[in-house]
Amino acid sequence: MDAYILSGTFYGPPLPDDVLAALDDAAAKAPLAPSEIFAGVFANFNKPFSDKPGFDWLSRDPAEVARYVNDPLCGKPFGNELTRDFFRGLSRMRAPAVEARIPTDVPIHIVSGDQDPVGENTKGVTALIDRYHALGLTRVSHKFYPQARHELLNETNRDEVQQDLLAWLNALPPAAP
Repeated sequence: MDAYILSGTFYGPPLPDDVLAALDDAAAKAPLAPSEIFAGVFANFNKPFSDKPGFDWLSRDPAEVARYVNDPLCGKPFGNELTRDFFRGLSRMRAPAVEARIPTDVPIHIVSGDQDPVGENTKGVTALIDRYHALGLTRVSHKFYPQARHELLNETNRDEVQQDLLAWLNALPPAAP
């Protein structure tokens, strides 16, 4: 049986056409240059957690944040071309023909920290849950973790999150032979 666990997700309005056009323009002019638009999306994520720019919004665990900051492959903005593709992909996922292909009986479990700025502190996650219900999906469940931030598997309550996810998976009916 197929089943999905979503973490660090959201649902919101698609980008306006003028922003998509700006993304196309930036990608055409400098495809690999850091995207100012992408950086702008994340610009205020850290403000509730620190007076300084940074990545405290990822986790309450300072060791995990430090590991992220010290990883040379992390913390870099997307390039213009990747940013364009990312946001165009999000727009395409919302197309009615694409949404109609989601099986209405597929189990989906959505987890989020209630302090995750990506999910707008559950507002954007609740919008996704509402959207799935509007599409007729019948097996959507969720859990919001108090005070947790974006990376639940790197959070201070990671053991609880892992146990909850394993319990959800183990409660699924076995796959047909």
